[in-house]
Amino acid sequence: LKEWKYKHRYTNKNVLANFFMFMPITILIKIKIPRLTLKKILLYIICFNLVIEILQFLTLQGSFDVDDILLRLFGAWISYAVYSSFRRKTFK
Repeated sequence: LKEWKYKHRYTNKNVLANFFMFMPITILIKIKIPRLTLKKILLYIICFNLVIEILQFLTLQGSFDVDDILLRLFGAWISYAVYSSFRRKTFK
């Protein structure tokens, strides 16, 4: 039971960390290059994700996980939506 709690707690932290990891990067990209569309930003995020996952594989630090890529991508998409919504309401 104790081991299950530890694994469960670690999994929650991993999911949250991957979800929130690319949120600031997405907002910074949108601030620095405002003309970029969601598709292009997500393409950049996918490239960053692949670099991270390939480096993990090559350095034997961690493992190549598709769920990490999807969580980071979803976090980037959510942050783009929140930032765009905030921007529209603030500057109208």
